[in-house]
Amino acid sequence: MCAKRNAVISTDLMRGGCEIRDPQSAGSVWVNRGGVGVTAQSQGSFYRAWLSDKDDAGDATVPAHSGLAPRTHVPFFAQMRGFEHQGSYKDGPVQAVTLYSLISLACKAEKPA
Repeated sequence: MCAKRNAVISTDLMRGGCEIRDPQSAGSVWVNRGGVGVTAQSQGSFYRAWLSDKDDAGDATVPAHSGLAPRTHVPFFAQMRGFEHQGSYKDGPVQAVTLYSLISLACKAEKPA
């Protein structure tokens, strides 16, 4: 079981980055001061998170390499072009592929006893 963490965004840098602090991890810690181990009070674990520029083609939401990942693990794979992620919900061919996939799954489902 994972311990529940209480990490919170302590600073939003408003430029694609934030600072996150976990006050649950606060407390006494050992530190090295001039070669001597002493205890000090920690305010908790501290992290910085930054959004980076995209490093691969994609649809502005899912990078291409992520979308291709399931290709070898599924019986059917559709690779489509000409729209962005959000626009796919209004694209007729995408709706048709989605409907086809749902019906195929439903046909393979076991009937309840």
